Amino acid sequence: MDPPYLYPGKVIPRKFSGRKQYLYNRYRNIIDASATGTPFLVLSHADFTANQLIKFRQDVAQAKPRGVKEPWDENGRTPTLEVITSAIFGVALREHPVARNNVGRVLANSTQVTGGSFAVLRLPSLDPPRLAAVLKAVEKFIAVHGPKPEDAAAEAAKRKGAEDLATPGRRAKRIGGDLGPRCRVFEGEGVKTVSSLPDIGTLRAQVVGLLTAPAGQIAALLGEASGAKLARTLEGLKKSLEEDGAPPSA
Repeated sequence: MDPPYLYPGKVIPRKFSGRKQYLYNRYRNIIDASATGTPFLVLSHADFTANQLIKFRQDVAQAKPRGVKEPWDENGRTPTLEVITSAIFGVALREHPVARNNVGRVLANSTQVTGGSFAVLRLPSLDPPRLAAVLKAVEKFIAVHGPKPEDAAAEAAKRKGAEDLATPGRRAKRIGGDLGPRCRVFEGEGVKTVSSLPDIGTLRAQVVGLLTAPAGQIAALLGEASGAKLARTLEGLKKSLEEDGAPPSA
């Protein structure tokens, strides 16, 4: 994704008026927050009705892994779905240096770009089991309310020449992925792979285990070399040196 073109007299960051400026600031905050542990998914949607979007938000907010009693809520932050204005969101992406550099390659190589309207699904944190539950809720909702396969194919063909999400003022294509805590971008399959990982606590324990294993092995080695074993080791070394220094026998 190229940086925004600097027209004569153009100001960066771009200035809008009224509600457009509010949306631009909001989208920049969403992108900035993704670098500090609040990832988001960019979803295309098939022009759902207001009632369908309300149901979609409820399903996502109530999604939880099997065996977990409470929905996802971290200090009042829950999964939230927001329909976006793609042209202004594209400007926010293009003018964000980190997001622009990370998103550009994915946009260029994406196999999941199609036309349509877009929404941002913000997550409280990167929690793979919780993410898997949210993705399952999304898939179930799409299976019921989404377009039929033949309708989707016809719509994709109709919008084949659309410009991507990063081009302001044009019809957007779809990013099938998310902008993660370190501005890492995944397409749909990558998101599913991340969702199959253990929870963050388990991952931390595994990393700590890997780091402490060598230290434990060293401690065990020193333990074996202590006391009587150390004395026998030194005695053997002494005899070896005495034998090496003894004159050869006739």
